[in-house]
Amino acid sequence: MNGDKVRSVHRARVNGAFLNQYHGKPVCLLGTVLRADGGGSAFQVRSSDGQTINIRLKTPISEPLQGLIEIYGTGQGRNLILADSFTIFPETLAATFDMNTYNETLVVLQQLNDYIWLPS
Repeated sequence: MNGDKVRSVHRARVNGAFLNQYHGKPVCLLGTVLRADGGGSAFQVRSSDGQTINIRLKTPISEPLQGLIEIYGTGQGRNLILADSFTIFPETLAATFDMNTYNETLVVLQQLNDYIWLPS
């Protein structure tokens, strides 16, 4: 799926724990594909914090899904994203990607975001 236009929208980077805070808002989630349904309209990923997140696609796909994937879409509650598009990363990158460090970075960014945007 081509996401160039979609990714130009500001999207909050989230993990499973933060997803619920972004219901109805644009999000970006990085994870590992767990399984895809046979119809190509949904799949599940393990987020950077180890949670299972359901991804529902607006348009079914026929390509196989596996490995490291970044999803761009709209948060739909605790464990669901309605995806606009996604990017599948090459196996070589996925094999060396440090998901724990990435998740720690998300936690720090969220803390900064909470600090910066606290209502007065």
